[in-house]
Amino acid sequence: MTAIFITLIVVAYLVLLVDWKGLNTALAQGGWFSIVLYALITLLIIVILNNPDIPHISSH
Repeated sequence: MTAIFITLIVVAYLVLLVDWKGLNTALAQGGWFSIVLYALITLLIIVILNNPDIPHISSH
């Protein structure tokens, strides 16, 4: 349920609030690299937090 809610918020954000002309200009100037880098960092954080073999500080 949470994933559906987050997906709906992201879609609404992209449809209603993003200036697509400005975004296309930014992506044409190398913005794709930034998006891929942030996605990679996010993926690594998720893997680290969900892997029990990797020690990390928990908030619990």
